[in-house]
Amino acid sequence: MGFVQSARRIRLPELDRWLDKTEPIMAQQVVLKRYPVTTGALENKLRIVKARLEDRRWQFGNRERMDRLLMLMQLELNGHAVERNWAQLIRKALEAHGGVAPLRREIMDKRGHSLRAKATPSSRATRKHRRKMARQRKQAKRRSALGPAP
Repeated sequence: MGFVQSARRIRLPELDRWLDKTEPIMAQQVVLKRYPVTTGALENKLRIVKARLEDRRWQFGNRERMDRLLMLMQLELNGHAVERNWAQLIRKALEAHGGVAPLRREIMDKRGHSLRAKATPSSRATRKHRRKMARQRKQAKRRSALGPAP
């Protein structure tokens, strides 16, 4: 293994200890080499997903539906989304429900709008809302200090 041999020539105690621990793992990884060995293919697929979702990113609030959408996109990007197969699955589901589609919003997130619940207090909307509330409190305080209107 070229990397290990080159690293051992440096003769740094910390590096040698690290190599002692990791060399067997690296040797296994080289033997079990699976292609692709770079992240390029994944990055291309992530760019496609981002492009498809970017305009709608503020509309997603249900984690369960979002997970299902991402799984469908994964099938398509991996070349497993065959229209005929989906048509058969949809037909079977309709037949199971007497030819009527299930109600909308049947796929509900058990925790409510869990994707939006993760919003951080530092988000722009939250800061804007807090500033607005602080202004309203100041105005109310000033009014009460002036007393009743004549």
